Amino acid sequence: MKKLWTMLMAAMCVGMAHAEKTSVALTSGGDMESENTCVMVRTEADMGQIWTEPEVGIGKDGTKGVSVTAKAGMEKVWDVGLYIVFNQTVYAGDEITVEFDYKATSPVTVRTQAHGEPGMYNYWKAIENLSFTEEWQHFSGTVKVSSDMEGANGMKSIAIFVGQDASDNALAVPTTFYLDNVVVTGQVEEVTILSGKCGPNMTWPFNSRNKSLKIEGTGVMDKYYCNPRGDIYVTEAPWGRGNLNEIITDLEVGPGVTMISQEAFRGMTALKS
Repeated sequence: MKKLWTMLMAAMCVGMAHAEKTSVALTSGGDMESENTCVMVRTEADMGQIWTEPEVGIGKDGTKGVSVTAKAGMEKVWDVGLYIVFNQTVYAGDEITVEFDYKATSPVTVRTQAHGEPGMYNYWKAIENLSFTEEWQHFSGTVKVSSDMEGANGMKSIAIFVGQDASDNALAVPTTFYLDNVVVTGQVEEVTILSGKCGPNMTWPFNSRNKSLKIEGTGVMDKYYCNPRGDIYVTEAPWGRGNLNEIITDLEVGPGVTMISQEAFRGMTALKS
């Protein structure tokens, strides 16, 4: 039985290295015609990220759109901006295609950043710098998510910061920035979920996409332990078979778990959080 399990784990690990990709829509509501959009704004007044309701007449061709205004002379580029928020997290190796219409009341080139949740910085560049003009333009580009863009917990949003230009110069005049018709699609890895029991009322779902292990349920975990020398398992945790534990990067233990086994997480050499 253990040999069969090891073969299964080895096959799955190879599969993750050459995972099939599937096309997914990463945003919805990007046409701004409904109240639920994929764009958040950050303003100097609230210093946070808020969902904004599209405004009639400010979009391309007089339709609904979203906007944010940056004052002249601002000192911090991140004080004001727009976030394009995905409906699922993407990871290194995924490809995203980003499209939108954009303009501003004054010409200026600004930066973009890769974020996890909006406001959680991952990397200084997401897509290329955007050169806003007073006329509507259409942006379209495809980027492959790098490990830097992925950060610690994956990429979930693109930040367009407009408080300064791309050369860190303060804006000379107050400028309003507009977005409309936002569409983001992705070529992402398919997800493999492994699971089983690790206690009377406890399970261990493993997600191959983000290489995360969760311990869910209530009560006491089964006992997993080594021999006195610590080099041979007497009873091995199921995620340790086939060296699955060596690729787990994220571990989460649910609040209902009251006790875990001393050797349960031995050998998790790739663990980040």
